[in-house]
Amino acid sequence: IDSTYLESNWPLRFTAVDTSGHQVAVAGRRGFAHYSLVSRKWKLFGNVAQELSMAVTGGLAWWNDHVVVSCYNIPDRREEIRLYPRLSNLDNSYASITKVRSDTLLLSLFRNIILLFRADCSAGLYGIIRRSDSPGSVTVELLKEVSLSLFVPHPATVVSVTLTSVRAEVDDLLGSRQQAGVAESVLLNVAGQLLMLQWERSASQVPEGSRPRQRKRLAFCPPVVLA
Repeated sequence: IDSTYLESNWPLRFTAVDTSGHQVAVAGRRGFAHYSLVSRKWKLFGNVAQELSMAVTGGLAWWNDHVVVSCYNIPDRREEIRLYPRLSNLDNSYASITKVRSDTLLLSLFRNIILLFRADCSAGLYGIIRRSDSPGSVTVELLKEVSLSLFVPHPATVVSVTLTSVRAEVDDLLGSRQQAGVAESVLLNVAGQLLMLQWERSASQVPEGSRPRQRKRLAFCPPVVLA
């Protein structure tokens, strides 16, 4: 790890690698940095004040050529989702910044959908949408919210929350293929117990790349214990 970043931000708290295995992002006490195994170069915040003004809370993920960051904005005292383009300088002026309503504990990514698990035992689903008016730019918008309080005794017991296209039952082979791009279920690891929470069929699903419609809370079928 670049010593300039590590000296003031040890210990590391989060890491992420992209699907190609060529890009790595790390986050310590404040800010974050990312590295290219191709160019063998680190990118750090050019403005140290920006690095010190944020703390990564829910984690990091790679979406195409963007780093997705769940963080706390210290000066403004609010939680945010930020997307930083890999090819630009590491600076807030290039980032897409979206305010979220509650403290974030975990972040996961399913295709174009960001899932945030919050301290109030709820999950927020946010869609990443490319902006047509600015090539290369993206925006993040709230798609759905869902409460997990019936399945979680305390937020600290949740190890991971992940969206998946898998369901316990399949209507037919054609139907399973058609739903390949849809977030059908939530995999919830509560203190080592892995639950599959499937949306009710009457509830609207969250297709990849969808835009916000009704921001209603969704209902789940009875949970399936996988392990």
